[in-house]
Amino acid sequence: MAEISKESHGLKDLMCPDIVSTEVDVNAPGVEMIKSLCYFCHANCGVLAYVKDGDVIKIKGDPDYSNKGGLCCRGTSALLHVNHPARVNHVLKRVGEKGEGKWEQIPYDQGIQEVADRLNQIKAESGAEAVASAGGTTRTDDFARRRFLNLFGTPSDRGGLNVSVLSFGFKHGIPIEADLVFDVRFMPNPYYVAELKNKTGLDQEVRDFVFSFQQTHEFMEQLEKMIGFLLPLYSEEGKTALVIAIGCTGGHHRSVAVAHELAAYITREGYQVTENHRDISR
Repeated sequence: MAEISKESHGLKDLMCPDIVSTEVDVNAPGVEMIKSLCYFCHANCGVLAYVKDGDVIKIKGDPDYSNKGGLCCRGTSALLHVNHPARVNHVLKRVGEKGEGKWEQIPYDQGIQEVADRLNQIKAESGAEAVASAGGTTRTDDFARRRFLNLFGTPSDRGGLNVSVLSFGFKHGIPIEADLVFDVRFMPNPYYVAELKNKTGLDQEVRDFVFSFQQTHEFMEQLEKMIGFLLPLYSEEGKTALVIAIGCTGGHHRSVAVAHELAAYITREGYQVTENHRDISR
């Protein structure tokens, strides 16, 4: 099980954390275990954070989450980011020319007010659309930035609603980033057809099998009707990222075929679509 303690340090540890040589007694008096998630990538693996006196002293993978206790080097380096001496923990204001590296620490309230004043000045002089922003690859934990821009009145946020259609297997856990989840385990399963077992929903033979049943066509008709109704409303509300997750048992056949078909439909409707099959290689 991957883990790292607060005692690890240095640039070498930041790139390749030492997960063996340091030990922290998590059973010591005053140590509390808190379940959390890692946000260094889209997987959002489960983590166990051990906290003492308000300070995180150890991180390790959660064996009860879909990552089964495993963490990559990003997750195991979490404490090195939190405690790194170069981390900026205060509001800094430039007091010299650009490039001089001269800064002064100011209170948070002052920093927020100065930023707000500057943004309002730009809005008054050039309009809200003069302020633009980008926030990574449609991560749903980015809601605060998107909501702020929506309230500010700027449309300059990645060009409207971005839809991510994701297939997954329920046995590997429901994607935490999903806004809408649909279960297609009611469809006949190609896994039990010998010649289809080792193929995926991206193979034409599997897609032909899945869509050979009337219930599949009826489901897609209702699903497309619902999504077609919702997308304009989400856009009107100012939502810029929507994750639609389609799940079957293992994430290889039915969910992949349906997600692929749904992504094609949403593309035809004129929206930006990203298609991803999370568990297709598991």
